[in-house]
Amino acid sequence: MTQGKQFHTILIAEDEENVRSYLKNILSQNGFNVLEAKNGKEAIEMCKEKGKAIGAILSDIRMPILDGRAFAKYNYENLFHPFVVYTTFSDSKLALDLLKTGVYDYLTKPVQDTVLIGVLKGALLRRSLSSKIPDDENPYAGNVGQIVIPSHLNEINRAINWITSNLTKHFLGRANIDNFVIYVTELLLNAHEHGNLNISEEEKSDLIRKNTFTDYLSEMEKKTAKKISVSLSIIKNEVAIQISDDGKGFNYKKYLVMGDDEILERIELPNGRGIIMAKGFFDSIIYTKGGSTIMVTKKIPQ
Repeated sequence: MTQGKQFHTILIAEDEENVRSYLKNILSQNGFNVLEAKNGKEAIEMCKEKGKAIGAILSDIRMPILDGRAFAKYNYENLFHPFVVYTTFSDSKLALDLLKTGVYDYLTKPVQDTVLIGVLKGALLRRSLSSKIPDDENPYAGNVGQIVIPSHLNEINRAINWITSNLTKHFLGRANIDNFVIYVTELLLNAHEHGNLNISEEEKSDLIRKNTFTDYLSEMEKKTAKKISVSLSIIKNEVAIQISDDGKGFNYKKYLVMGDDEILERIELPNGRGIIMAKGFFDSIIYTKGGSTIMVTKKIPQ
């Protein structure tokens, strides 16, 4: 671990002072700013106070006053921060329930420091792409139809902004679209990382555990000329999005039919749950062209 400039703020929700102190030390040494809360209630109050200054949440499950499960549910419905569980409490049913409330990462103590930092960086990377950028920096703003972008993270960020701006334009005041954008981000990252850059699930897991994934991703981006096509259709209160990459496809069927037991076997892997979570959110998911094209639909409540 090396000292570095603080570049993201992590909120630690943990009732044991010695564990909070340990986590704060690890995160600080890896360049993170740290906020601390002793329970879920205190953490929610801190989220309300700090708002978007918080980059991600690292939370225990068993805490007094308000536990991590209730905190995760509140975050999913109101705050939309990346939420990483870090706990000694290993419970398969709980892990599945948390997955349904947007908890992508579930870590059971003890966890190697490099794994913890790698997982947090992955969570922050996914969220950074759904952050809005000024319209004057977004060449796709105002369009509803199709865009084709280079397979690079900054272009994916602009595509997400294009989707967000159009959803906001059509559904402002009718529904919250934050979770919609979060799950679309997962699918765009799949197209980029696994489709165009041909990074396997196993390779990504290994790179995250070693805390080298973001650097590897940056190097791979420099070597590709592949593109991602994104189509957006809004009819009444239903949104359809199609995402296509230039890759060879993959065995998508196993993710669509995966049962609870299989999901549980993967719950502590540092990646590989984006499609599973998207399946539970969207009304329909259809893959074509061997998995290189995906179409998802979602009804937006009025």
